[in-house]
Parts: sequence; C-alpha cells; structure tokens
Amino acid sequence: MANEFFRKPVIGGDLNVWGRYNDALISDSIGNYSSYLFDSAGVLKLSQGLIGIDDGTNYGVADIDTETTIDISGISNSNWAQIELSVSGTSVTLTATDIAGATNQVVEPVNFTSSFNPEKSGYYINSDKRCIGIIWKNSSGNLKSIINSNSKSIGYYGNIIVDGSGANDEGETLYYMEIKSGYVRRDVQIKIGTWNLDGVSSVAVGWPFGGIPTRVRKPSVSIINDLENAIYDLSQMDNNADPSLLAGGIEFFVAAGIQIKRRTGGLFDNTSFDRIDMNRGYINFSLGE
Repeated sequence: MANEFFRKPVIGGDLNVWGRYNDALISDSIGNYSSYLFDSAGVLKLSQGLIGIDDGTNYGVADIDTETTIDISGISNSNWAQIELSVSGTSVTLTATDIAGATNQVVEPVNFTSSFNPEKSGYYINSDKRCIGIIWKNSSGNLKSIINSNSKSIGYYGNIIVDGSGANDEGETLYYMEIKSGYVRRDVQIKIGTWNLDGVSSVAVGWPFGGIPTRVRKPSVSIINDLENAIYDLSQMDNNADPSLLAGGIEFFVAAGIQIKRRTGGLFDNTSFDRIDMNRGYINFSLGE
C-alpha cells in the first residue's frame, strides 16, 4: 500500500468521507501511554492516565482514572514478567505474566524489546494486549525492577536493581535505562559496600553485566565520610601534603570486577573514613552500545 496523506476534514462538508479523514487524524492517540508503572512499598501500581490500544478488534483509549494495584503473586521468582493491558467492551484488565526463559536480571527480555509495533505505536508481545512495561521479581519474591515503555515511540525507561553484584557490595546495583533514537543508554550506580579506607588501600566490586566492560563511559567514584554528612570524589585533587596528586581513583574495569584505590598518605588515608558498618559510596558510569 502506498503512503497516503489524510487532510483535516471540512466541517459541514466531506459527505461520506468525513469519518475516514477524522479517524486518521485521531489515530495518534492509540500510541498514548501517560500512565506509568511504579513501586509503592513493594506493591506494583499503575498511575492514573490514558493508555491507547489496538487489539485488532478494539481501537481506542483506556482511561485509567484510579491508581491501580496489579497482582504479581503469580509471577515466578527470579524472572521477568510482562505487564499487559487488554479490553473487553468498556472493561479494562491488567495482567502480569512470566516471560519464558527471561531469567537474567541484567538483560532486558528480547520478547519485550523487539515487540514495538510502529503502526500501533506501542509494544505488543501479544497482538491483542498492549505491553505497558516489564517487571522483575527477585529470588525472595519481591518486586525489584520496573521498566516502562515509552509513549507513542520506540524506547523504554525505568530502573533495574541488581542484587549481590560483588563480595564488597551491600546487595544493590541500580541503573536507569532509556532508548533515544536507537541509542541505548544505561546510567549505572553500584554500591561500594563496606570499605575502611584508612586500613585498606583498595577494594574490588563485582561487575554485574557479564562480558568485557568495553561500553563503560564517564566513570567516577563518590565517597561518603564516616559522619555521612559529606560526599567526595575519589579522584579529586588531594588537599594533604601534595595537592597536585589525586586522592585515588579507578584502577580498572574487567569482567571479574571493578578495582578502586585510594592513595597512601592522601585525603582518604585517615580515620575519617574507617567505619565498616556503612556503605562507603558508589561507582557511577554510563553504558553505551
């Protein structure tokens, strides 16, 4: 079928063709997704908003006029699940379903990422249901990660919280993701975990993504002091004996982990950074494709 332009219909005119023109102009609303999935104290909820759908029979917009809880009790632990909207008459149904084989916490399921339908302007893993996002339940059965699909365009956004990324990690790696013009961007924040900088010069933190970390962009490390009232850049210019030297920094990223180190005799080599009952800070970076 050739590309076709539909002009604005003429009020009082366009007899027998007015509806066809009008439908074409309002079809953009089928891509609407002004609601969003969110975590409310461990409960998956959907905000108020409008969600368009084209299920092959129904072609319209669901009005989510009440903040809605979505039951995820039937979802398997350590698994991604698709959250879908379907309609029947005027009724709206929201369901959570396991994505088969989607058991890697740091990899978004291809069933979801490849299911964007450009004519419907939405994600449709199943042609009769609109996939509004995906969620991850951890091994303890708790809601951990939420990815929302974009409104009207290819792309998704949200956060993934990864449990236990390394021996010195306190159990969480947090990263945000979105697609813009086909470029995948992940902004990552990994907890360092406990680190007595006064007594230990370097620490290794696990690399949670697998493979060689060649996609790392703009790495930095933030350090929290013992009083938890100040944050420092690990690689800042030292303000001790020799201010021209860096206080520390990242030694390397490898598949086995991330090595960070402070300078002996530097800013962090003192008792203001020797607590071992707190998270010492974060390794921050972006991932490109």
